[in-house]
Amino acid sequence: MEIGVFKTALNGYVGIVQFIGQSPVAVAIVPTEKAGTFSVLLAGKKDKMELKIGHANVKNKKALLTVVLDSPLLKSPILAVLDLKADREGNFFLRWER
Repeated sequence: MEIGVFKTALNGYVGIVQFIGQSPVAVAIVPTEKAGTFSVLLAGKKDKMELKIGHANVKNKKALLTVVLDSPLLKSPILAVLDLKADREGNFFLRWER
């Protein structure tokens, strides 16, 4: 299930994530100093709140970014995958993985 749409920015990705029953949330996925890892942050906040971490990987010859989203508002963390191949409009889609 698609839960977010992102564009490239800040050497990473910025977009909106929509959880079931929650308001849309602006999120930034930015690289860390460790190669292949990313911080997942609430975007536009003065004090950046880290939602979790992401890891770049390849599955079935597709470049993906595995992301774990966690929040006090969620019953349990959400495992999601950002497909690193953009569509024609430059959008990257975050999909909930079960």
